[in-house]
Amino acid sequence: MEILKTVLAEINALGLKGDAYCEENLKNETMVNDGEIDQIRQSDSFGCAVRVFKNGKMGFSYFTAKDNIEAKNAVKKAADTALIEGYEKYVLPSFCKCTPPDTVDPDYNNITSKIRQDKALETEAAVKKYGKKVMFVRDTNLTDVKSTSHYMNTQGAASSADKTYFYCFTSAISSDGAAQEASEVMTGSCIFNDINAEALGREAAQKADMLLGGGALKTGRYDLILPPQAAVDFLQILAPLFYASNIRKGKSLFGSNKEGDTVASSILNINDDALLAFRAGSFGTDGEGTAGKNKMLIKHGRLMEFLYDIASADYFKKAPGGNGVRGSFKTLPECGVSNFYIVPGDSRKDIIMKGSGLIINSLMGLHTADPVSGNFSLGLNGWLLEKGVIKQAVKEMLVTGNIKDVLMNVKDVCEDTVFYFNYGSPTIVIGDMTAAGR
Repeated sequence: MEILKTVLAEINALGLKGDAYCEENLKNETMVNDGEIDQIRQSDSFGCAVRVFKNGKMGFSYFTAKDNIEAKNAVKKAADTALIEGYEKYVLPSFCKCTPPDTVDPDYNNITSKIRQDKALETEAAVKKYGKKVMFVRDTNLTDVKSTSHYMNTQGAASSADKTYFYCFTSAISSDGAAQEASEVMTGSCIFNDINAEALGREAAQKADMLLGGGALKTGRYDLILPPQAAVDFLQILAPLFYASNIRKGKSLFGSNKEGDTVASSILNINDDALLAFRAGSFGTDGEGTAGKNKMLIKHGRLMEFLYDIASADYFKKAPGGNGVRGSFKTLPECGVSNFYIVPGDSRKDIIMKGSGLIINSLMGLHTADPVSGNFSLGLNGWLLEKGVIKQAVKEMLVTGNIKDVLMNVKDVCEDTVFYFNYGSPTIVIGDMTAAGR
């Protein structure tokens, strides 16, 4: 991209090193309420980030117009504010030949506004169709983003990538006359035709209906059955424990562990894979220009490695792992995940048909889990399952424990993997957890 060449020329003219990252996004949103199109929005955006390295320090700036003067001013600002310490040994990567995985819907240009509207309307209609006690369907939303990103640095690294991502959200509110219960569900994919409106609407309706009449069970020990969406919620608090930057800062309960230590059940395998086709977190190179990789973090319960960006890799004397990710052009690259997921295992059908325990619909308060000690106390709702039969809805209960115990107590891993953005999981069963009720 020409604007990046302008940035690099300006950095070189100052006799410094640095890089530039830009992204362009085209976003479409369709909102439906009460069988009518409520809102249609389309927006596009551009942004470019500049990093300059000067005397072992780093300066950062960004601009939002494809304008050479703006680009030059951003470089000057970054150079003038190069005050962030700790970059004495930071080495920008040189050029690597990295083929990005396919992440663009080949039919994207044929998806019209009418097709988008029909999909959103179909989703809401499915909620009403399957919800016997559904009173309201709120804010059914179909959104898609087509993004293009470019990276270049003064050492010769250069890469570009395109991606599409579609996600659909809906919420259902059911009532039995005495109480109301709500369910919120979403689905997403890089491919538009993967959005199954009928299945999404049915899931929202059935969950809302099935949550009615719930109450607390007796305090005791229960197996917890986490369907993909609940398991992914758990993965989002688990992932940062693998960041080498958090290990370095003493902010991870894995801080005392070494590679090869047993940290989980032998049936648990967790990957972080930037090279998967048609996944939200896929890329050829990360936000620092390092090649993306497929990494097995937990293999048969053993800790295999952590996630490294350039700075943390240098600190631990490791090779950069391709995990220097950017939340947007407005933020610096930092340790993060690509596609973080639990590797699928056995059949979900057998577990649900024969199992007993608490099927978790949602866990409340996950953000309060302590990343250092691993302790948590979470509210839950869901359903009581006895020998494959759902007996009643469950709510107003607390599950307490420790993240390490959760990992060690994984007793079943199913095959029904679902990805929500860049996190994925099948249904998993965690044995013998304390749930407090009445």
